[in-house]
Amino acid sequence: MVFAMNESLTPAQVRAARALLAWSQQDLASNAQVAASTVADFERGQRMPVPNNADAIRSALEDAGVKFMAGGAVLTKSLPSPEGLASGSPIRWIEASDLSDWADRRDCQDGLPELLSRLVLATCGHSAVLRFPSGDSVQFPGLDGQCTVLSDHGVLPGGKSCWEIGAQRTGITGKANKDYTKRTRAPGT
Repeated sequence: MVFAMNESLTPAQVRAARALLAWSQQDLASNAQVAASTVADFERGQRMPVPNNADAIRSALEDAGVKFMAGGAVLTKSLPSPEGLASGSPIRWIEASDLSDWADRRDCQDGLPELLSRLVLATCGHSAVLRFPSGDSVQFPGLDGQCTVLSDHGVLPGGKSCWEIGAQRTGITGKANKDYTKRTRAPGT
C-alpha cells in the first residue's frame, strides 16, 4: 500500500527517509523550508507539525526521491555518487547538530553503547574483548561497558578499561562525579 498524499507520516518514516537520503534534521528542515525544531520535535514525538509544514516535509522527501509505503520508505531514484567515493549508499559527515539531535532521543541511550563498541572494534580490531550492553540491557545495574585490549591504540589504553556512559544534556558534571565516586569505591561493579 502506498500512502496517499493526505495521510500522515510517522516520525519513524521521516527518520527512515532521512537515513535513505543521508540527510540530517537540518538538511530536511532546509529543503522543506520549515524550522529545524519542527522536524526535531516531530521525530521525537513531541508534537505533530501543522498541516502545511507536514506537507512541506513530505514534499521535500518525495522530491528527493523517497516514496512512502506502509511501515517505511524507499528510494525511487538513484542518488548521484559523492565525488571521490565509490558508488553505493550516500555518505556524509556527522555534524555536532546530528549528535545533539540524537542525544534528545530515547534510542541514543539504547544505541550509544553499541556505537562505542563499533568504534573500539574499528580502532583495535577483533582482538578487543568487549562487553557493552545495549538496547533494553542498558537499564540493568553495573558498568556500562568493559573493554580489554592488548596494547595502546591512540586514545584507548592497553589493558582493561571500565566505562560509564551517559546520554544527556544537563547535569553532566553531577552524573560524572557521582559515577566516578561510585566506581572508585567499588571498581568493577
